Amino acid sequence: MERQIESLLQSLDIVLKPKTVVLRNDAPSRALEGLDSYVKTVKGEGHRIAVQENGARYIADLTEGQKTGWYYDQRDNRAFIAGLAKGKSVLDAYSYTGGFGILAAKAGATEVVCLDSSAPALALAEESARANGVTIKAVKADVFEELERLKAAGEKFDIVLADPPPFVKSKRTWSRGRKPIASWRAWPPRSPPRADC
Repeated sequence: MERQIESLLQSLDIVLKPKTVVLRNDAPSRALEGLDSYVKTVKGEGHRIAVQENGARYIADLTEGQKTGWYYDQRDNRAFIAGLAKGKSVLDAYSYTGGFGILAAKAGATEVVCLDSSAPALALAEESARANGVTIKAVKADVFEELERLKAAGEKFDIVLADPPPFVKSKRTWSRGRKPIASWRAWPPRSPPRADC
């Protein structure tokens, strides 16, 4: 693929005519191939763009955000949760830029808390919330620590979303990755799960 970049860029221009093309060649697996890691805008402005999805407007950061800056594969899941959110309180754990939480707020959630460890991601979530005329509470914290704090404070939510990063990426990280899962299992819910959550 690296050798074919110029051909691929020409093909993209012929077929799609994109305004912006960013090469996100920063996956750790590139090192296994002896390739440099880099992020480079080869066409357009790069950096931040507006994304329209499910009637909402989001801000995505193509060069500094995670992976592509936006997770399109969650579009249907975000719409499904929005369909449940009216009149409910929502905790969006590992919210990244607030994709689930913002759409839930647009759908009429009474409270939305977006929880993530990344301040830049939460800043984008707040900007997207303003663009949609909704309010969210962005909380920068380690998710497991904040869940423990919420539990101790007696906080409850009608809908809790969790789309965590992978805890185990290889055999080598198995024992370290198991620790958060074991901690979660040790935290039984206060009441049986409801069918609509």
